[in-house]
Amino acid sequence: MNDTLPFGPIEGPVLHAAIDMQVMFDHGTEWASPAVRQALPGAMALTQARPRQTVLTRFLPPHRPDAAPGRWRFYYERWRDICLDKMDPSLAAVVTPLAAVGCPILDKAGHSAFDAPSFRRRVEGIETLILSGVETDVCVLATALDAVDAGLRVIVAADAVASASEAGHRATLDAVLSRFDRQVEIATVAAILDGWFAQS
Repeated sequence: MNDTLPFGPIEGPVLHAAIDMQVMFDHGTEWASPAVRQALPGAMALTQARPRQTVLTRFLPPHRPDAAPGRWRFYYERWRDICLDKMDPSLAAVVTPLAAVGCPILDKAGHSAFDAPSFRRRVEGIETLILSGVETDVCVLATALDAVDAGLRVIVAADAVASASEAGHRATLDAVLSRFDRQVEIATVAAILDGWFAQS
């Protein structure tokens, strides 16, 4: 984890995306873990610092497995109780502290935020994408790789991402994203905020 941004201050248009900081990943479902609470302080710091440059994503399961495309049906047959016809829909909400800031909430059906057309529109003209949220080794990773392919400067806030799998979290930061060392920067929230405000 870097205490400074490897490629210097953030310049140009920036978007911070807090990925899938939802109630169902915090409590009330089989997917619940400590990850949301671990990522929340850092995600809140980034969001509150630049609310107008922040979006929140929500991962929305289908109503039933047969409503999902292709192999996703097989996936949701395993996670049948997560489907919206079984799960309390309020559990899909963004956790209250983040939702209360009032940033746009963008819904997606896939792992990557780029699955959502509304997100793809938001990144048009953006040069830098800052990522926080859950899970490091699933939706954050998928979004980071799509952002790399889109040519964006990608900054992952290492102390504002987390996973139900500590091994997966560590491997993603230490072994996977570090392979993209010319395209992905991994830094602390403090370092990101210092670099972000340097452009003001």
